[in-house]
Amino acid sequence: MKKKEFKVLVMNPNTHMFEAYDILPFLRIIWEDWPYNVSFECGYVKVKTKESLKIWVQNKSLCHFWTNKEFEFLMAPSEFGSYKWRVDLKALVKTDPDKKKCSEDTILTKVDTKEMIQVSVHDQVKMNIDIITDILYDEFFC
Repeated sequence: MKKKEFKVLVMNPNTHMFEAYDILPFLRIIWEDWPYNVSFECGYVKVKTKESLKIWVQNKSLCHFWTNKEFEFLMAPSEFGSYKWRVDLKALVKTDPDKKKCSEDTILTKVDTKEMIQVSVHDQVKMNIDIITDILYDEFFC
C-alpha cells in the first residue's frame, strides 16, 4: 500500500527555486521514536486520540520547521512577479560590470518589501493541520 503524501512549498537555498517537500516521512520517523506529548500535569502522555495527535503534529512542526530559517521564504503580492514590475525593477538596478571583473554585479535599491510576508513550513502545517492529522491518524491507529 502506497503511503500518502502531504507536500508543502519550500525554497531550495542552493538553487533559489521553489520545490515541493513532503513532510509526512519526517513525522513518521519522529513518531517511531517519540509518540508522546508532554503534559505539565502528567508528564509524558502517549498519543491515543485525534486531538492529542493534532497537538503532537503542531509541536513537532514548531520544533523542527519553525525554528529553521531554511524552511522560510518571502511571499509577495502578484504585482511583484508581474512582467511590468520586472521591467520597472531594471530602472532601480545599478550594474557595474567592471567591478572586480564580475559581469553581473547588481545592487537592488528602493525595493519596497513592506507588503511581503514571511511563510514557513510550520505556517503551512498550521493551515492544513486537520488534513495532516487525518492522514496520520489513519496510518497510526487504523
